[in-house]
Amino acid sequence: MAFDYYSFEGIRYDVGDKFTMPHNTVKFEMHYHELPKYYVYFYDGFNRLVAFDEVYEGYAAVAPFAEMRDRYMDDDWLFMSWDKAFDDVRHEMHVYGIYFRMA
Repeated sequence: MAFDYYSFEGIRYDVGDKFTMPHNTVKFEMHYHELPKYYVYFYDGFNRLVAFDEVYEGYAAVAPFAEMRDRYMDDDWLFMSWDKAFDDVRHEMHVYGIYFRMA
């Protein structure tokens, strides 16, 4: 099991009884749960959905940079940045591109 996308819940133990476990034996179990996933939606300068990414809680989304950079170059629009950070996703997010008019 890969533990990257799991959160540690704790250690549970069972001392058993004389019929199920040998004398002075303790059974330990480590318990984990999978982190929740959220969607991050990326929009262009005209509020059109460009891409989305499914991200585990606390992780970063991957932005569609090449598509945003090249999308409006013919119309003299230059992609500058995103309107918010998406490096620590804790809920569903809608991220919009910020553009600068060259002409």
